[in-house]
Amino acid sequence: MLEQANPAELIFSDSILPDGSWAGVIGMTAAIAEPVPVIVVSQVRDYQTVMDAMEAGAADCIGPPFLDADVAWVVHNALDRGETLWNRGD
Repeated sequence: MLEQANPAELIFSDSILPDGSWAGVIGMTAAIAEPVPVIVVSQVRDYQTVMDAMEAGAADCIGPPFLDADVAWVVHNALDRGETLWNRGD
């Protein structure tokens, strides 16, 4: 999918995958000519997962509750390569 003529502009990756890991997804996107931002979606709000994802190069990491405003903020900033949900100062 990432090597097609029109690759995705943004990827959401579950924090738990049946056949790989979110870190693998980030690695694959970093290896292409035009890197694609990856947002890691966690089933729980876990500080360690957030830190691990951000250190691995995720554009952001989001967990419950999935509020409309938070999801919109994360998507907007991932596409603009702006600040993350975790450092916006709320």
